[in-house]
Amino acid sequence: MYNLRRLHISPHSDRGPRPFASIGSKAAVQVSNFRLVPEYGEYIPGEGHLHYYMDLPANAVASQPGFFVPTTDTSYTWPNVPPGTHTFTVELASTDHTPLPQPVSRTVTVKVVSKAP
Repeated sequence: MYNLRRLHISPHSDRGPRPFASIGSKAAVQVSNFRLVPEYGEYIPGEGHLHYYMDLPANAVASQPGFFVPTTDTSYTWPNVPPGTHTFTVELASTDHTPLPQPVSRTVTVKVVSKAP
């Protein structure tokens, strides 16, 4: 079965909202039993890419407010994340952008605080 393990938001992430100061927030994930290949290809079971979301649920419509990034990279840095509570989600997606038969995603919520001057 396809697996996403340990979604980590740096400089800090944990279960539940946690404060951290950030100008950019990096999401990193480990993928197993799934081959990462460029997006927009022909559907092949067990292959695809990652969808990174900030403040959007997995499988969100691109026109919704928030941020969405499709990529084969196992990390992505969100630039200029404003202070406040933010939810980061990473999901596995098929090469043709269709959801996997059994959705696979990880979500973490963090609280971004302003850096001290």
